[in-house]
Amino acid sequence: MRDGPDPDKEVSPEAAKASQAAQIGARVFSGDKLIFLLLFTQMIPAIAIMIPLYLVSSRLNMLDRRITLVVIYCSFSLPFVIWMMRHS
Repeated sequence: MRDGPDPDKEVSPEAAKASQAAQIGARVFSGDKLIFLLLFTQMIPAIAIMIPLYLVSSRLNMLDRRITLVVIYCSFSLPFVIWMMRHS
């Protein structure tokens, strides 16, 4: 037997949010401006965003919490997942 969640029955929060965002983007926004904006956010180096993320997290008293990592991880990977779902 395997330990942990069954990957066939579980959907990550990213996939759920990205599917909704891709559907809205396909219906509302026509053209490639939205896609370019989403991919442009992936071109910004992550190290350039670390200090502002630390400052915001410290002001919100969210340092050393798992939810902070979840929010940051989702915000970094969501544009790529939206792009993949829209073009699949």
